Parts: sequence; structure tokens; C-alpha cells
Amino acid sequence: MPDQESWGAELRISDHGRPSLVMAAAYMARFDNRDTTYAVLGPDPSGGDSSKVRVELFDDQGQPSATLTADELTYFDKERRFEGEGEVEAVLLRAGGARLTADRLSYNEGQGRFIASGDVLVVSQDGKRLTTDEVVWDAESKQLRANGAFRFTTQSERINGVGLVASEDLARYSFSRASGELEVEE
Repeated sequence: MPDQESWGAELRISDHGRPSLVMAAAYMARFDNRDTTYAVLGPDPSGGDSSKVRVELFDDQGQPSATLTADELTYFDKERRFEGEGEVEAVLLRAGGARLTADRLSYNEGQGRFIASGDVLVVSQDGKRLTTDEVVWDAESKQLRANGAFRFTTQSERINGVGLVASEDLARYSFSRASGELEVEE
């Protein structure tokens, strides 16, 4: 049983007076254990409001850096991290609105790093597409990294490979091993 329950919940986390994280959900259950305190956010369990959890992330200056939606999200207070599951979608605002979708996404505030896994798709504002099983987004270095197999497509490129590093807007990229097609204009 949860120690606290809230409906129409909003959880705000700040650092030195600047917002760092705002989470909103139809329902929140908070659990206080000896070794950890965490909150589970999601749809109303009584069948009322079934809307997704909404999250806003802010950079060190208090400016919005990303938004996120998920079916359910667990926030761990002590570790300052969360894990979202079920049709997760993140919009990377600093990257011109690049969209990331995945089955699961974890975020560690102290490290400034997202890890998206399970049917990951990243689509840039100009239509570049990255598909893979796992992507790490490092907010500080503004890079995306796919260590495993990937498929990267643009209007003129179709690349399959292993080990991709890209800017968060997919404008610049490099890869370890790849094969594919490239259209060259003469």
C-alpha cells in the first residue's frame, strides 16, 4: 500500500531556486521505505483519467530542455532519477524539437543522461531518422550514442551499422562499422 496517494498530481523539483523537473499525472502513489523513497505516477487506477504522465525538464539556467510523456513513470527521490514506460515520447527542445520514441526511458538528473530502450526511434526536425534498440542522450555533451546495431536514414542516405555517435539534432554523425547507400549529386 502506498504511504500517500494524490489525484491530479504535480510534482516539482528545483535546484537552488531554479526548476529542474516538473511531473504531472492523473494519479501519484508515494512509497516511503527505509532505504528509498519513490513515487509512481500514471493513469487513475479507478478507471477515471487515463491520460499520460507529462514531464518537463530544465537545464542549469532553468530553461526548458525537453518534454516527455509516458504511460507510467517512477521517480526515485534520493537518486534524483526516473524511469518511464509504455509509449514513451521525448521532445529534445534544444535540438530543434527532435523527437525520440521508445518503450522505456530512464533519466538520471545528476548525470544529465537519458537512456532510451526498446524500439527506439529518433526523428530530427528535418526528417533524419535513427532506429536502434538503445540510445544514450547526454544532455551536457549534446550527443546521442547508439552502441549497438542501428539504421540511419536521410533523404539521400540509408546506413546500417554498429556504433553511432551523433549530435542531438542528428546534423553531425559518425559511426564505427556501417554499410549502406549514398546518393551523390554531380
